[in-house]
Amino acid sequence: MLLFHLLLLFMMLCGSALPAAVNPAVEICERPADIVFLLDTAHGPRLEEFELMRTFVEDMIRQFDLSSSATRVAVITYNDEYKDEFNLYQQWPSETMLTTVRGIRYARGHSRNGHKAIEQALYLFRRWPRDGAARIIIYITSGKSSYPADTAKIAEKVKKEGILMFSVGVGDKVDPEELEHIATEDTEQFVYPVKTFDGLNNITQSLAPAVCEAPIPLVVPVAPCPRPTELVFLVETTQSVEQKPFELELQFVQDMIEGFDVSDDSTRVAVITYSREDFKVKVSLDKQISPEALLKEVGEIGFTGNSYLKRLQAIKAAYKILLQQSRDDAVRVIICITHSTASDTTEMPVIAERLRSKGILLFAVAVALKVHFDELGRIATEKRAPFIQSLTTAEDFIMLSETFGPEVCKAEPPEALEPCTEPTELVFLLDSTSSIASSNFQLQLEFVTEVIGWFDISPAATRVAAVTFSTKHKEEFGLDGFNNVGELLAAVDKIAFSPGQYNYMEEAIAYARDDILQNGRANAKRIIIAIFDGKPTQWNLALKEANTTRHAGIMIFVVGVGPAMSRDRNDLKMIAFDNNDHFVYTSSDFKSLPDKELGEKACSVEIPEVIRPAVVPPKVVPPKVTAPVVTAPAATAPAVTAPVVTTPGV
Repeated sequence: MLLFHLLLLFMMLCGSALPAAVNPAVEICERPADIVFLLDTAHGPRLEEFELMRTFVEDMIRQFDLSSSATRVAVITYNDEYKDEFNLYQQWPSETMLTTVRGIRYARGHSRNGHKAIEQALYLFRRWPRDGAARIIIYITSGKSSYPADTAKIAEKVKKEGILMFSVGVGDKVDPEELEHIATEDTEQFVYPVKTFDGLNNITQSLAPAVCEAPIPLVVPVAPCPRPTELVFLVETTQSVEQKPFELELQFVQDMIEGFDVSDDSTRVAVITYSREDFKVKVSLDKQISPEALLKEVGEIGFTGNSYLKRLQAIKAAYKILLQQSRDDAVRVIICITHSTASDTTEMPVIAERLRSKGILLFAVAVALKVHFDELGRIATEKRAPFIQSLTTAEDFIMLSETFGPEVCKAEPPEALEPCTEPTELVFLLDSTSSIASSNFQLQLEFVTEVIGWFDISPAATRVAAVTFSTKHKEEFGLDGFNNVGELLAAVDKIAFSPGQYNYMEEAIAYARDDILQNGRANAKRIIIAIFDGKPTQWNLALKEANTTRHAGIMIFVVGVGPAMSRDRNDLKMIAFDNNDHFVYTSSDFKSLPDKELGEKACSVEIPEVIRPAVVPPKVVPPKVTAPVVTAPAATAPAVTAPVVTTPGV
């Protein structure tokens, strides 16, 4: 035995060693660790030098217990770009792994983009995380980084996350200071300069134990955003977004979440994915879980890759979530991440203005230069940074949260318009006749949501009821059902479209008056807002009920939809509370219902002191006309003698 150890010592002193596969002196590291090797293939190493670097990786791997419970290994080569030779998920038995390393091909490049390789290593750690395992990067280079500032930034970021960084510099073209800045510490435990690629063999016996024994750094927690915040992320999943950029988006969302104090009393988070087909609420504000569980749930959001875009609808969904679920003392924030242009040039500014009027902050993050600044400006609260962020590639997400998170935290929300606090009883009459498509009925519900936003919903301020009508009418909910706007809007969402053939709006008006508003508060304004796309089937009955309602001191606002209603504006005035334009609104279609104008007017209108007389014109009875008696002189009709017809042969 003694002879064997003397022989081993002699061979090591001579710069040689027994093959590791049969070397009993090699102590196998059983530490749970995820190790990523970064191999420089820029213009420095030649093919034979690359092979020496590859052998070095083999020798290092041999000294670890490769298994899913012990050590996992990944290799990334980098030059102008990076390439995953294999990742942390692709794990095989030791001999298979060594064979795979030997099969890595040499692909020489020009630039030395080490920052991209480090970013990809961070991506691998996040993509396949493992509790309790040390995360380790071994950065091997033969020259100075082409982008030293970017390399230093990403190295600093990974170290802050508790990832161990070892740097190995080969040759005289490396920058010693850069190696020290990249490494966890500027000590010989983490920095390994060698003169030639042959020298890599000499550091294996010191580097492997250092990797095995280095303690996991303590992660200094960053002070989270202290203010109460409702934070909604919109994540695009269209075909223009590939799998990895989508995952980087999710990692960005996770990074942002970690910068906030996630709890019921501080920051709550929602995540909505959007594409062409639909938008989906993946995480909701009212489903709050532990920060760890939240990060896990975000990471497990699946990628769909659907075509086209429903960005506008996703923003509307986020807006509705904030209206329904947000706390009164919380700052409300939407962060919209997009890769694609969208044809929402007309409606988007309207929605953005609506968000501003409610005091909601909206940030736009574009991951493509083809998304123009003007388009982002239509989305964002303001047309400037930090409200607009334009990234060149999805990899830029990795560093964005470092600066963007604090900017979101300290951004001042726009001044919100004060809601109407005057006591009001408000009843919506919603047309559900068969002439209205289901999609248009949903637009009516959106209109109701927007008008409600102008009022302070509470038992002491504004109470709301809704009635649908067609051949029959139905009370969807009454005035007493809700204590706040969240409960009310949830009820609006549940109103179903049940079409009927006829428009018997007069029955809905009578029901709203006699069964809902009759028992309303004495000090409250009583308002009916009726929406319909065609004249009531029984027009005279509708006028009669409107007149009775008017004399009861109930104000009726009418919204006529469609070209015919615009032409029949005078007819609409006969149903409305007053025959001026304050109570009559028309719209060419259901997409452009006048929620802002009507909301403002319904809020500011005063309780009438004098009820105007009926607008139903009295029935006009034509005067009775007596026809004059005309006496004609008597005349004697001349006698007519019938001709005598003679039939031959008679």
